[in-house]
Amino acid sequence: MFGELIYRRFSAVARVSRDRVALRVPGGEYTYGELERRRRRVAAALPGHGRVAIVTRDHAWITPALLGALSAGWAYAVLEPGERVVDQVARLGCSLILDDAALAALRDESDADRGDPEAMGSIYFTSGSTGAPRAIAGRVRGIDHHIAWELDYLQHAAEMRGAIIHAPTYDAYLPDVLVPLCAGGVACAPPIGLASDPAAMCRWLEACGITVLHCVPSVFRALVSCSDASRLLALRHVFLAGEVVRPADVVAARAVTSARLVNLYGPTEATLVKLFHEISDDDLHDIPIGRPMPGVSVTLLDGQIAITSPYGAPGYLDEPALTAEKFLPGGTY
Repeated sequence: MFGELIYRRFSAVARVSRDRVALRVPGGEYTYGELERRRRRVAAALPGHGRVAIVTRDHAWITPALLGALSAGWAYAVLEPGERVVDQVARLGCSLILDDAALAALRDESDADRGDPEAMGSIYFTSGSTGAPRAIAGRVRGIDHHIAWELDYLQHAAEMRGAIIHAPTYDAYLPDVLVPLCAGGVACAPPIGLASDPAAMCRWLEACGITVLHCVPSVFRALVSCSDASRLLALRHVFLAGEVVRPADVVAARAVTSARLVNLYGPTEATLVKLFHEISDDDLHDIPIGRPMPGVSVTLLDGQIAITSPYGAPGYLDEPALTAEKFLPGGTY
């Protein structure tokens, strides 16, 4: 189930689905073949090893760019374009910036396959809920661990339609796009600002035939409570993470959709989430955060949840003292 590098998973799907639509964005549609060509162009632009900053809002470049970086053996950070980019690039130690102009100028392609499962592959920031946001150095295999688990959970449904809800600067963006793309389905991005209007979002979800949704409970709460909640009939799975799921959320959801609701848990240090629980009607008084995914174990240490997994991050980026303080030996955090 686990062990395949994520860019290989995508490329294998792209080879047999090259002419099928993979991505729908407000500006148009992109096939698997086009995204794979873009991945190969990014890989060709990254000789050796290093850290690259992907600085664009274009979904049609973000996913192939991060997959291209991983296939070239580089670690990537997706950054929001703006005045802070220069400082962020310096802070993260990125030696190359791929912005809109640089991406559009890429022409050469490469079959580079230098990915190392144990190497640093992604750089994302913690939420800052327990202090200043910290950059997390995620392992390549950590990304695949979650995507592989979810594909297995969803049974690789090629008819899947996934919604891109999260900003690409957050690690939660990865399941939004990589789960449907590695299943042979379609990832769909809503128009900018649509998430602030729950009724409009419900109409968009219906129009796109979205079957899989990842979001925080408060967003889902707004969707199932709005006037257009009856449009959520196409949903089959809703993965909830980042906040506490309230029993009232489940009751409200049951009234408008038959989608299976899955509670997920895991800090950014875990490289995506590591615990899951499919919510049933028996959970309406106390909703568990879940049981460990395969390859993960959980213990309570002084009242705190300790997660042990070879798929978690090796530590905080370039902060060995803080890593030694927060990460325990044996892959525990």
